[in-house]
Amino acid sequence: MLIKEATGYEERFFATTHGSGQLPKTQDWWLKAKRKTEEEMARRSTGNTPASASRVTPDKVYIRGLVDLAVEVAELQEADLPETLDLDHGRIRRMRRDVHRMVVISAILLTGKNLMRRDVRSLWKEQAQRMWDLPFENVQAFIAVIETRYALPPITKTQLSGTVERILLDGRSRQVTHPVIKVLLQKIKTHVHARLSASSADERVKAASTATQVLSSGGLAEFVAQVGAMVDELQKVGEVDREAHKRWYDGIVAESSPVQPEGV
Repeated sequence: MLIKEATGYEERFFATTHGSGQLPKTQDWWLKAKRKTEEEMARRSTGNTPASASRVTPDKVYIRGLVDLAVEVAELQEADLPETLDLDHGRIRRMRRDVHRMVVISAILLTGKNLMRRDVRSLWKEQAQRMWDLPFENVQAFIAVIETRYALPPITKTQLSGTVERILLDGRSRQVTHPVIKVLLQKIKTHVHARLSASSADERVKAASTATQVLSSGGLAEFVAQVGAMVDELQKVGEVDREAHKRWYDGIVAESSPVQPEGV
């Protein structure tokens, strides 16, 4: 019921504010997602790949665009926000802030686990929660949180401090230059994309049931629940957006052909 009401509201609002006019930001966003989807399909395509698996469809393009828009660390720029998602700008900005925090904190915890030879899948939930609100300028505050779990030998503490400082440089600048942060961001993006791309009930159940194992083995054990909540939220955003703006998306799909016909 809520999704149905939200869809009706968004469609009426959008028709009032945009009518049948051009949507340059949505068109640019769609074309970028389409190019990226085509590149991904080309990389994965082999002689044995079923034709249906390598087709570039509106559904695949939309999911690629939505994931790339929300699962990012840089501050969202107005020019990058599609007109069709104007009402979701606050939600998308919050998701980016959360992803930013998750990858920075996970990189620090992963470094600590590796230096102390702990299993990367071990759960340091309390330490992650304590770090969530810490300012990225305070390196020693992050080190102190790890010390609440383990006493750090002087050499280990020095090594950890140096790495944490480099990680926090990315945290302060909201850039992705540190290799561990790059890997963690890609793992979240890949996982969210896979969950949203699951087309059958069985695929969705399988993806959800293996989420803990996949994310934990990738160094994101502390944020399994938050990533899952992000998947659920993006699923609802996509449902409302695609239904409310279907006729506008249909027009963009037609202009950007060839794309295999499919419900957006």
